[in-house]
Amino acid sequence: LLLEPGHLGMICSLLLYANNYKKNDICNIILFIGLVLTLSLAAYSLFIIGVVLYYFSNGGRGAKTTVLLFMTIIAYGIIIMLQNTDSVTYNLFFAKVVEGDNGFLNANRYGTDFLQYYERHMSDPFVALFGMGGAFDIERFPGNSGYKVGVISMGWVGVLILFFSYYCLAKPYHSKRCYFFLLLYIISYFQRPYADWLAEWFIFILAMPGLTESSYVNNSKLNNNEKVLLSNR
Repeated sequence: LLLEPGHLGMICSLLLYANNYKKNDICNIILFIGLVLTLSLAAYSLFIIGVVLYYFSNGGRGAKTTVLLFMTIIAYGIIIMLQNTDSVTYNLFFAKVVEGDNGFLNANRYGTDFLQYYERHMSDPFVALFGMGGAFDIERFPGNSGYKVGVISMGWVGVLILFFSYYCLAKPYHSKRCYFFLLLYIISYFQRPYADWLAEWFIFILAMPGLTESSYVNNSKLNNNEKVLLSNR
């Protein structure tokens, strides 16, 4: 919690989505408390985006209206806090975004040395496509955790293959919640490029049956084995 709060917040956000945001689940309560204690703007943003995606996947006018109302309240609160630059909330969460040198998505994600290194090597088309692989030593650039770290390591082709693999895992379930979970993974990759971690693979794979709506059990696109899997989830 004290060493890498952003890492913990990211994992908590993904696990809460994977567990369907069940309000009475003790595991979700613990995960939510852990998320709050991280004091990580990136983690809070990922959590809010996950909630929006999850409830949009439910469909229905009521769910969408609730999400839009929730987002309006959040936006209003952010505007109020941004106007008071002396507040504790502003200094904890928004100062590094608004006053960062590298823009909104990249605030505090990259050091100057890494950005120079990235621009120099990514000018090579082969590196841009396929990455540097083992030749890239992240230990040289501690504290850098944005998507560019993943891109320079595996290249844009590698990143596309990575998320296509996730898509192949979600496709058999024919569930909007699964596809939105994949979208949440892609968004989280911009914050921290850890989608190739074994832990994240486990979360995604094990979440698929639980995220799939029961209405899909009788979907004609599913084969018999998949129907048995969903009916027993």
